[in-house]
Amino acid sequence: MLDSEQVQQIQPKLVLIQVVAGALIMGAVAFAAAMSVIVDWENLNDQANMLTMFAGASGLFIFMMSIFVPLMFAGKSNVSNASSSPVEEPGIAAAIPMLMTETLIRYALIEGGVFLNLMVLIIEPHLASLVVAGIGLLLMLVLFPRRSKMMSTIEDRARNFRP
Repeated sequence: MLDSEQVQQIQPKLVLIQVVAGALIMGAVAFAAAMSVIVDWENLNDQANMLTMFAGASGLFIFMMSIFVPLMFAGKSNVSNASSSPVEEPGIAAAIPMLMTETLIRYALIEGGVFLNLMVLIIEPHLASLVVAGIGLLLMLVLFPRRSKMMSTIEDRARNFRP
């Protein structure tokens, strides 16, 4: 368990991770709002065309990959270690950049899937593209890096740290 001094030291970095995630969410929401003005809602098709199906499938695939791909780039898995060894400073210092990298990659992937489907919504207005973009936005909100989740991830990774 992190002591109060360690928590105070990493608090600004945790806030930075949350601010970056929030900014990426707001970017996707702002783009969705802009697209809602551009889309011709009267021509919302009942029949999905090839481009709509491709964008929807790609978006859903990207959303699934956003769960697993960041773990490869972060360097270690998110699986908790049952050891009760103390959390050391070098482990904490190594865990925070991994968490930042993981968050950035995850949100960039999801945002790409959302943007793809919103752009296709302009070309071929269809409810499927709107639903997939909405799923992406919802996924960004659900995966928002809460403080408690980040603390437990940092603790787990710091215990597993091998210099």
